[in-house]
Amino acid sequence: MPVFRSPPRVPDADRTLLRRPNGQAVVAIRLAGRPFAAVQSDVIAGVVTINGLDGQDAGRFRRAAWAALDGSPTVDDERSVASDRSGRSGRGSLPSPAAPNVGVA
Repeated sequence: MPVFRSPPRVPDADRTLLRRPNGQAVVAIRLAGRPFAAVQSDVIAGVVTINGLDGQDAGRFRRAAWAALDGSPTVDDERSVASDRSGRSGRGSLPSPAAPNVGVA
């Protein structure tokens, strides 16, 4: 998991990433003068990049992170959504609001 700091040391940069020799990763994000959603997006993008997530893993993390920030539950998989819409099956498996639904491998 990266360390977060603000602001970035690079002038005019909204987000920078740094890997220190000891392996620690630092994501620096500019907060001042920016929409909150842009800051949230930079946090998510920083975690994705630092952890080397790509493809489906990156997509799953992004969806889970945005859902957690939004406070809305997520459906476990697309088949559950399709079943819910068709009326042929029960509701999809929703995570408990108390259980964290964001993780990084």
